[in-house]
Amino acid sequence: MRARCAASVAIAFLFAAPLALAAQEDEAAEARYAAAMEWINLVMTEGDYEAAADKVNGAVAAQLGAAQLEAAAGQLSGQLGALLSLEPQRQGMEQGFYEVVMTGVFDAGTFDVQVFLADDHTVAGFFVRPVGD
Repeated sequence: MRARCAASVAIAFLFAAPLALAAQEDEAAEARYAAAMEWINLVMTEGDYEAAADKVNGAVAAQLGAAQLEAAAGQLSGQLGALLSLEPQRQGMEQGFYEVVMTGVFDAGTFDVQVFLADDHTVAGFFVRPVGD
C-alpha cells in the first residue's frame, strides 16, 4: 500500500509541476503584456512622455528620453492617426530582451506594435510596423 501511495504522489508531482510552471509563465507573460501596453498608452494615448521615459531601460535612456518619445509619438500620430486599440499577439526573446508584439489599430489601419522589455519590465525599444513585417 505504501508503494502505491508513493507512486501516486510521484505521478501527481509529475503532472502538477508542469502545470504550476505553466501558470507562472502565463502570469509572467501577462505582466509583460500589461507593462508594454501601459507604456505604449503613456506615449501614444496619454502623452505622458516623462512617465514613459521613467520606464525606459538605462541602457537606452538617452535614445528614449521624454523629448525623443514626444517627437516619435508626433511622427507616428501624423502618419497613422490616433491609437484606437491594442491587442496582445505573441511574445518571444530577441537579443536578450522580451519581444512583446501587439496589434495596434490606428486611424490609418492595423499595425504590429513591438515593445522590447528587460527582465525588470523597463522598455529597451519599440517599433510600429505593418502587420507581418
